[in-house]
Amino acid sequence: WLLEHKRFGPRLLAWRISRVIPLPAKLAAWGSMLASLTIMAIARRPLWQIALAAGVMAIGATYVASKPSRPPSAAS
Repeated sequence: WLLEHKRFGPRLLAWRISRVIPLPAKLAAWGSMLASLTIMAIARRPLWQIALAAGVMAIGATYVASKPSRPPSAAS
């Protein structure tokens, strides 16, 4: 049912077919990561915890960045 959903269906199909992550989703992911690190810093978490979280988030951010924002046919 989710693939036929009006809002999520096209994005899920684009992911399945071409591994596309739309730019707004990328921005939301990166913004959430930054917000999480900011909250950790404001909450005065130990530096090693912030560094560990930042390292894991950097891996995730790199993965998200490595995926195309548009399907190949729309990339031109």
